[in-house]
Amino acid sequence: MLAACAKSSDSTTTETPNTATIQQDLARFNSAKKRSKKEALPALRLCREIQESTVRSDCIIEVAPQVAKLKPNSARLACEEIDLTSECLFRVAEKTKNADLCSSTGELEHNCRMHILSFGLKKWLLPLKPFVEIIESATPEIKKVGLSDQSPDPWIAIWRFAYGSTSPLDRTRCATLPTGMLQNTCYQAGLELYQARLNNLRDRGFALCQGPLPQEAQYTKDKELDQILASRRTQDLCNPNSSSVDPSVEPSAQLPGSPK
Repeated sequence: MLAACAKSSDSTTTETPNTATIQQDLARFNSAKKRSKKEALPALRLCREIQESTVRSDCIIEVAPQVAKLKPNSARLACEEIDLTSECLFRVAEKTKNADLCSSTGELEHNCRMHILSFGLKKWLLPLKPFVEIIESATPEIKKVGLSDQSPDPWIAIWRFAYGSTSPLDRTRCATLPTGMLQNTCYQAGLELYQARLNNLRDRGFALCQGPLPQEAQYTKDKELDQILASRRTQDLCNPNSSSVDPSVEPSAQLPGSPK
């Protein structure tokens, strides 16, 4: 019995990293992060020396996108060494703008393709371009990243970017589009963008409860935006300590077209 207990104790000691090991692992992680932009391959070697699996995974996820700039296949192999392969490849795909990697990101695949589309918008979508003229150039870009031009999601991202930072927000620009999905997604993108603008202004401390609105919150005559503003004033705009609006209405602030 004592031998069995001793064996169990030894096993536990072996499997559980001690404080010194954890500190060494964290030191390697921090060093790898600092070196990754200029010395990506040595940084990856540091990550692989980390013993604790969670820290090693975090390190590889952090460094792999930088490795991909030099050796894409090495970055992919590194991601496949850890349990969080999908998340790692998602980060690599974002960094390299390689939509082909998205097919290996599991449940993250749709978001992966959407991110690559969104981050590429500024390369081909000119500011203030008439909405109806965007369709022809947008369709091949949607297909290039492996999305369907019959899906509303890529179009919402495109229209949201096309609205840009212009104010007042004018959703009548959508009226020139063909009726159906293209027009509907354009109107929807305007609603989502307005919600995001209100959140941004609220968080920056602007007065939105009453009186004249700041320039960024202004819009052309629009009953739906009237309703959104009235509703938000009852929820959070008149209470600076509240942020109870449904987060689903606002895409990530990191994506193009989002208020900064």
